[in-house]
Amino acid sequence: FCLLNSVSCILSPVFCLLYSEFFFYLRPMIQIHIANSNVIIREGLKVLLKDVENTVINGESVKNSDLFSFLKSPKIFPDILIIDYNSEFFKVEDILQLSAFKPQLKVLAITELTNKTVVRNALKAGVDGHLLNCCDFEEIRDAVSALMKGNKFFCGKLLSAISESDYKGSKSTYSCDPISLSDREIEIIKYISDGLTNKEIADKIFLSAFTVMTHRKNIMNKLGVNN
Repeated sequence: FCLLNSVSCILSPVFCLLYSEFFFYLRPMIQIHIANSNVIIREGLKVLLKDVENTVINGESVKNSDLFSFLKSPKIFPDILIIDYNSEFFKVEDILQLSAFKPQLKVLAITELTNKTVVRNALKAGVDGHLLNCCDFEEIRDAVSALMKGNKFFCGKLLSAISESDYKGSKSTYSCDPISLSDREIEIIKYISDGLTNKEIADKIFLSAFTVMTHRKNIMNKLGVNN
C-alpha cells in the first residue's frame, strides 16, 4: 500500500495533492462549547470561531445549569469550554466543579478585566487559558491552538495586573500581548498574588528561596514589570 502511494505520487502530483487533502478533512474537529450569559458576546464568538481552522461549535449555554446538563448528556463532549465566569449566570466556582467533574476538559476564560482576587481564584480553580474581551481574533485562535497542544495561554494585561502586589495603575498601562508561562510559573504567580514571600512560597512548593526568586525574576521579565 505504501509503495503504491509512493508510485502514485511520483506518477501523479494531482493524486498526491488530493490524497493529502482527503486526510486533512479526516482530522477530528476541535469541539468548542461557549458558556456566556450575554447573547451578543456568544454570537460574536461564534462568528470569530468560524474562522479558526478545524473547529466546530458543539453547543452553547446561557447559565451554569444548562452547561452541566449538556456535559452530562451523551452528546459529543467538547474539547474546549470558553466561559465568562463574570457573566450573569456563571461564577468561578463553576470552573472548580468542572475540573473535578471533567478534568480532561480544557477551560478558556474570556472576561472583562476584573479585580485581581477574582482572577486569582479563576487561576486556582483550574483555567487553562485566560483572555480579555478586548483581545483580538489572533489571540483567540492562538489560545485554542495552545490549549489543544496541552499548553497554557494568558493575556499579558491580565497577568500583569494580578502579579503586582500593589497594582494601582490604569488598565491601559499594560500590553495585551499573550504570555507563555510554565505550570510552575503560574503556580508562583498565584502565591505572589496571595502576598506570600519568596521563603513562604519556597516552603509550600518544596524549592529553595533562591530558586523561587529566579522564577519570580523570569516571570517579571516576561510580564515587563519591576516588582
